[in-house]
Amino acid sequence: MGARLTYSLPRFGQITQNVSLALDDRYFDNNSALTGGPAFGTPIRTRPLSLRYAARYEQAWGGVAARVEQATNLSGGSYNNDETYPDRGLTRAGTLSATGSTPAMRWAPWGFQRGCMASTATICCIRASSLALGGVASIRGLRDREISGERGYTMTLEAQGPQLVESLRPVLFFDAGSVRRHWPTTGLVPGTTHPASASARAGTGNATSMFRPTWPMW
Repeated sequence: MGARLTYSLPRFGQITQNVSLALDDRYFDNNSALTGGPAFGTPIRTRPLSLRYAARYEQAWGGVAARVEQATNLSGGSYNNDETYPDRGLTRAGTLSATGSTPAMRWAPWGFQRGCMASTATICCIRASSLALGGVASIRGLRDREISGERGYTMTLEAQGPQLVESLRPVLFFDAGSVRRHWPTTGLVPGTTHPASASARAGTGNATSMFRPTWPMW
């Protein structure tokens, strides 16, 4: 649940641009439990306040879109207080800035897309929240290709082939990224970097679903 105010800025040549201010209230219920046992998870609530600048350039061959965003979590509401986020360096007031771009090209009957996103934060963000590399627009658990962490980048290359049958086309894509975390993680010293990871995937799908088996590259 949330609200967003968007203001369209004057065009700069063929570039459309806008700024927006948004306030969201996000609640993730965690009722994970072993069979017959009590739930051991803790619900998470965040209230990210975000300011975003976005621009888009489109031509017959495709288009390019980019945005810069800064977000801060506001306190308030259940499971969004000092008791939920104890003072162990996992502050609930994490701030960050993120940039992303999505160049797209069309070469009939194929379509190509590249996505890049980077984020940085000077302090710890809430674990599993939308205030890190995934960005405020991400929905926890919705996509298997999401990534989280205070500092890092992610890159995606995707190609969509010609339609095989109605609403079905082949898709090839390559994901890569690197994440740097502030908080302690099992097997990782705080402030160090996870090894870069990548995967190559292929599948078929339509506008609402996609089958994406994965083969790790390194």
